[in-house]
Amino acid sequence: RINVLNTPESSTRVISFLKLSGIKGEEAGVYTCVGDNGVPNYNQAVQYYDFNITVQVPPDIIPRNGIATLAQTRNGTVTIYFDIAAQPPVDPSDIQWYFQSSVENFTIPNNTKKYMFSADQHSLTISDVQLSDVGIYRIEAENIVGSNRAEIVLFVYVEVALQNTTGYLTQSKIGESVSFTCTADGINRPVITWRKDGQLILSTARLNIDSVNDMQGFRSIPGVQQITSSLTISDLRESDNGSYSCRADNEAEIPVSLDSPFLLNVSVLPIPNPCSSSPCQNGNCQPLGKDYSCICDEDY
Repeated sequence: RINVLNTPESSTRVISFLKLSGIKGEEAGVYTCVGDNGVPNYNQAVQYYDFNITVQVPPDIIPRNGIATLAQTRNGTVTIYFDIAAQPPVDPSDIQWYFQSSVENFTIPNNTKKYMFSADQHSLTISDVQLSDVGIYRIEAENIVGSNRAEIVLFVYVEVALQNTTGYLTQSKIGESVSFTCTADGINRPVITWRKDGQLILSTARLNIDSVNDMQGFRSIPGVQQITSSLTISDLRESDNGSYSCRADNEAEIPVSLDSPFLLNVSVLPIPNPCSSSPCQNGNCQPLGKDYSCICDEDY
């Protein structure tokens, strides 16, 4: 691909050719031809000639850091970056941005309250991001050599919400079962965790955590997904007394917990008194666990 050809014209003259085939942009630069006749101590024995080669290339456009998908939380701000290499460089006036979604397709206007471009037009900042901003953002650039385009997909997270944020008091007895339920929605679907007195609860056979997913949320926001998580405590013990709270979170990283927790009060059943029915017709009744004994007078 790179060839050097030296052609003698006479005993004192040589013509040298440098041929570069399929030249690339990175091969632009200064090439030096060096002529040396080998005569010692002669200040013109070596001659240098420089040739500056400029390679014109169309725009090469890539997303900054190679990231072709971005995500932002609703109501936030996001900046989309592209790196553009070209020779000659692309003039900002020769760069155009477009937006495409499932419901609309338009040229992005220059520097509005919603959209702000950098001076070189290589980046776009979108303010107050909403679900309507989900879609493909395309940049097109051209110079005298040609044109090119690149795309980035923007995804928008919706912060989680709990359907009910207030717990309640539950009175139960030892040995019984009780359940608490929390429902949350968001984009993406939230994950719900449970805590007792601030300590994380892991699902077990006695403290069972079960979840049910729904493709539609309780909020009237398109695309939100719902989860309902239930904590069921079986064979209640006195040690189960305490406060129980759920926490929902997703990629928006704005977690939500109950404003007030569920409170569980497990009451201990009193030990039955076998003497309460006065079973001893003569004498005094003395309880012996579940049984009793009758202590009679000596003269009975």
